[in-house]
Amino acid sequence: MDPVRELLALTYFNNSIQQYLIAVAILVIGLLLINIFKRYLLRKLSQWVSKSETRIDDIVVRDVEKFGLPALSFLIFYWSLNSLDLSPKIERIVDVAIGVVSAFFVIRLISSTIQVVVSSYVRKQDNGERSHQIACA
Repeated sequence: MDPVRELLALTYFNNSIQQYLIAVAILVIGLLLINIFKRYLLRKLSQWVSKSETRIDDIVVRDVEKFGLPALSFLIFYWSLNSLDLSPKIERIVDVAIGVVSAFFVIRLISSTIQVVVSSYVRKQDNGERSHQIACA
């Protein structure tokens, strides 16, 4: 057996060096793809939607950047961990962490959505009152 195969076959905590390298590769490639998406595609999309008259598309792009990308980053981290053979105790800890972080992202998304809806409603009411005041004057 050659030395590289021997090195890759070494096992620590029920995982070979090769399995650890695969997990790191999943993490690095995934985060790199997210960075490319954020740097190029999301920036172009932001420039494109900023030219439109509606605010909905601006909000969607902002929410993807604010909630989607961090959630996707966390999901990639989970996939890289999930590629390893973890002990039942560590798997339970990871499952609880997944639940907590997922709840955090969902609560942030709901909170942001409520904030947008309320501010939109207040803006419409404010514009309606101004139009009514102008019409009455």
